[in-house]
Amino acid sequence: MKKLNVAIIGCGRISVVYDTAFHKLADRVNVVYAVDKDEKKAKEFADKFGCAYATDFEQIADKDIDVLHICLPHYLHAPMAMKAMRAGMNVLTEKPVAMTLQEADLMKQVQKETGKKLGVIFQTRYTTGVQRLKKMIEEGTFGKIISARSMLTWSRTEDYYKSSDWKGTW
Repeated sequence: MKKLNVAIIGCGRISVVYDTAFHKLADRVNVVYAVDKDEKKAKEFADKFGCAYATDFEQIADKDIDVLHICLPHYLHAPMAMKAMRAGMNVLTEKPVAMTLQEADLMKQVQKETGKKLGVIFQTRYTTGVQRLKKMIEEGTFGKIISARSMLTWSRTEDYYKSSDWKGTW
């Protein structure tokens, strides 16, 4: 089985999880690029794998990359995924897949046009609590569910979610 050449874009907080996963999958993946607008973060991540690093997606767009892992702020998921698929890369993005349903539809359209794979991380579906809840729903424990609400709190500033500074590159 051919090893996949993978790159990560966004070497911030969540990249630690990818670092661990990439090391566990060393027999299946070659980490070939780490990309972050903060050169120090990109270099630190790259040093762990002895791979190249870059500060902008355009620097790797024409490289031999099978899968790009997108670990950017939410508002950049859709534009970066579409850019990567158009550049010939399969994409695995953090959640949410996009900020709007329209963006998600555009991503799906680009995926169909390019024939590339597009995946979204939903790792909590495998946790014990979520699996138990799923089973209870399937068994009808709660009766007919007509509404649901979920809350998740992050320690992020409001700027994290704004796209006003984005000018086509991050």
